[in-house]
Amino acid sequence: MITVRDVLQVLDQYAPFVYQEEYDNSGFQLGDKDEEVHGILLCLDLTTEIIDEAIQNRFNLILTHHPFFFKGLRYLDFSKSEGRIIRKLTENRISLISFHTNFDNVAKGTNEALANKLGLKDTMILCPKKGALRKLVTFCPVGFSEKVRSALFSVGGGYIGNYDSCSFNAEGYGTFRAQEGSHPYVGEINQIHKELETRIEVIFPVHLTDTIIRLLLEVHPYEEVAYDIIPLDNVYTSVGEGIIGNLPQNFELMDFLAFLKSSLECKSIRYNTLSNNKIISKVALCGGSGSFLIEEAVKLNADAFVTSDLKYHNFLDSAIENMLLIDAGHYETEIGGLNLLKEFLLQKFPNFAVEISQKGLNPVNYL
Repeated sequence: MITVRDVLQVLDQYAPFVYQEEYDNSGFQLGDKDEEVHGILLCLDLTTEIIDEAIQNRFNLILTHHPFFFKGLRYLDFSKSEGRIIRKLTENRISLISFHTNFDNVAKGTNEALANKLGLKDTMILCPKKGALRKLVTFCPVGFSEKVRSALFSVGGGYIGNYDSCSFNAEGYGTFRAQEGSHPYVGEINQIHKELETRIEVIFPVHLTDTIIRLLLEVHPYEEVAYDIIPLDNVYTSVGEGIIGNLPQNFELMDFLAFLKSSLECKSIRYNTLSNNKIISKVALCGGSGSFLIEEAVKLNADAFVTSDLKYHNFLDSAIENMLLIDAGHYETEIGGLNLLKEFLLQKFPNFAVEISQKGLNPVNYL
């Protein structure tokens, strides 16, 4: 039996909720975490039509990209749209999960789906996260150091870029005195003991904190394990906002705009005024609202930056006088991520249906 709680745990492995932005509200939204899941319906935004679709097809879990509960509720009126949605969900025992900026910020998330549509190569995170790394410092008997290191590496500790099994080690001695009632691995009760120990330092991403500590306590021989968890300000290049990469071929400006419009199935795009002889090769992008990344795209010498929800003055910004700035639409730049999510969930849960809603329409119309 697969429960809503099980789905949450699997989603947290794919795109850890700890990597959502501070303003966001990704994760469990409504329902019963212990309810058995019969099917998952995916969508960008929740509407009554999508709930009707879930009811008709017997899906009892809806997974949205944009959180339904984004701001605090001050009252609940069943005559209003929000109230009708909540009542329909609860009356039909349908649970709700949001998978928003944490999904944007990881590999194989919203921005990778967008990059794939454009065929970008040699991609990297446009703005890697700071504060998403920790360092574990622990001390163990020299004879146990290899076992402890190997255990930490096995769950994701010690990865730095394209290197794994990274650690720093130094030998010294530790002292302790075991009190009455203790069961020391070495030393005698009520006697100060000196033990030759290895100091082990290992870096790890913050979402692995509980796993790292739990495994350390399991494999370490001491009854009381000494360790420090140190926050780091280093950037974590595997997690962050936006993506930048190279197109499979160079495009002249107008040809690139046509290629982009076709690839994303845009009815309309907005862009700034540049010389028509501009060659587009290096492209930065951010699905959804990404104006806050314009400066990052300029710093990394992007020829074009593709995002949505741009304002008039974004196009006037003197900082982008030589960069093509494109608003390709919020829906158009995010919808592709649902395909990656569906593929992942079907691999994890092959015994029940996972579908993308057929009722999830772009709320923006063009004339």
